[in-house]
Amino acid sequence: MMVSIIVPVYNSERYLADCIESVMMQSHIDFELLLVDNGSSDKSPYICNEYAKRDNRIKLLKEEVKGPGAARNKGLAAMKGEYYTFIDSDDYVSADYISRMLSCMKKLDADLVECGTVFMLESRDMLRNVTHDEFLLKDQKDLSGSVWGKLYKRELFGDIRFNNDRMGEDASYTRKIKKKGGKCAICGFCLYGYRSYQDSITRLKPDRKFFKTVRKADEDTILVKTEELLASLELRHEEAVYIKELKKLRKIRRDRDMNTDKLDQIIRENKKPPLVYMLLRIKAVVSMFAGAARTRSGYKYVLD
Repeated sequence: MMVSIIVPVYNSERYLADCIESVMMQSHIDFELLLVDNGSSDKSPYICNEYAKRDNRIKLLKEEVKGPGAARNKGLAAMKGEYYTFIDSDDYVSADYISRMLSCMKKLDADLVECGTVFMLESRDMLRNVTHDEFLLKDQKDLSGSVWGKLYKRELFGDIRFNNDRMGEDASYTRKIKKKGGKCAICGFCLYGYRSYQDSITRLKPDRKFFKTVRKADEDTILVKTEELLASLELRHEEAVYIKELKKLRKIRRDRDMNTDKLDQIIRENKKPPLVYMLLRIKAVVSMFAGAARTRSGYKYVLD
């Protein structure tokens, strides 16, 4: 059973070798690694080329600077596997990542499997989406919005493509996956290591260009941009920090006589003094680390 592993690459020389090495250590050896360079200006293309020379399962594809969504689409168009998965170039996976996911998929006759994730932040780790058991989801809404940490059956999902958005492309792709249907399962092991650092794109606030673009856009584009912003907020669960941005977007939509109910709701629910926002964020971080410390021994923890 061949698995296509798609890795979008953009200026990730710092962690790229670690990512590739983790893939090459897979216990399941029937795979192809598609490294899609997205116009990198650092040594990332050189690193990809060096690894491609060593193993014919590694292929380097080129894409213009269009964002990770376009890079993943390039990989989807070129893949040959019966199954496929996405790994970000600054992340890494357990040596049993593919084999355990395939085993879970076969055992439960599933079309998509999601594994547990180790979140790494400043040399510390937190656990999320981890269970003791392997089970089918009764409701696909319980799937996380990220595209990594999942194994997809090509027969059902292989024709789905990413939107070419700077933010929220993961969440929009997952929404298309959910609409497609199929059996979705959870694998009870932490198999994916996600790096979260200050310069990560999912931690960036919308800049002035974002709102400048929205002001001049048509209504369909404004709706898409709203989805992008809300999706990026959903990934971080830090809506309170973005009240100012949400108010800007709400004003733009009101000027166009568009519906602002969702934005109004988020702003209303998070309307607190700045000091309270700060205290809530500190409390949330402390709770996450404390919870991980209490429960780590109880999870099937695979990554080092």
